[in-house]
Amino acid sequence: MSQQQPYGGFDPKTIKRLWWLLIAACVLPLLGEFFVEHGGDHGIHGFVPQWPVVIPFYPVLGFLACAASILLAKGLGLFLKKGEDYYDHD
Repeated sequence: MSQQQPYGGFDPKTIKRLWWLLIAACVLPLLGEFFVEHGGDHGIHGFVPQWPVVIPFYPVLGFLACAASILLAKGLGLFLKKGEDYYDHD
């Protein structure tokens, strides 16, 4: 029986570079959020209208929407999943 290679046979340096690339791809747009001016009023009148300036509103909104989609798909999977013997007619 063959031994399983670490990192799926890829060079560990390549894996480390890919992790740094992923981190940079996540952090750079987040940093860019502070330098882009967004139009429109996102605040509820009487509520703190500056809150989109305080936190990076659009990246957080995108993350929450993605997380909600994943949780919804997981929940639907629980209801739509069929048993192992679904196609056995014996």
